Amino acid sequence: MRQTIRNARYNAGGSVDVEFLWQGRWVWFTADPNDEAVTTAELLLELQRRQTVEGLEIAAYEPPDPTPEEALDAERAAMSCSRFQAKVVLEEAGLLASAEAAVQTLSSRQRMAWTDQDRFTRMSPTIIEVADILDLSPTQVDDLFRQAATIAV
Repeated sequence: MRQTIRNARYNAGGSVDVEFLWQGRWVWFTADPNDEAVTTAELLLELQRRQTVEGLEIAAYEPPDPTPEEALDAERAAMSCSRFQAKVVLEEAGLLASAEAAVQTLSSRQRMAWTDQDRFTRMSPTIIEVADILDLSPTQVDDLFRQAATIAV
């Protein structure tokens, strides 16, 4: 039997992306159960029939690899360190006194966050503002958080 459907794979929206042979060429098509077009309905029925009768496997959805920017954003969102780790890293970098002085220029709420928080997160507004006052680049702040994570508490 000649193959007319190949590379069936669920996509992020739950529909099925599939290649099918149309007029002698392989074309991609998204079979969406909410699409009322006859072609879509026929293709979905054919996919279901092939799954049942021929054991056609529809591959699970695999999200694409994140871009470098997306990976960095995710890493930054997950970065955190304890107060102790932050103070050690800032002291070792020669920045602790400057950071403490910078905090004194912040709002009352931000000063409380700096002095009362048990953990600091990379993307907190207070950390971002202190870094800005200290003229630290985002990469430098990332590196400080990475270093902090290596310090045993």
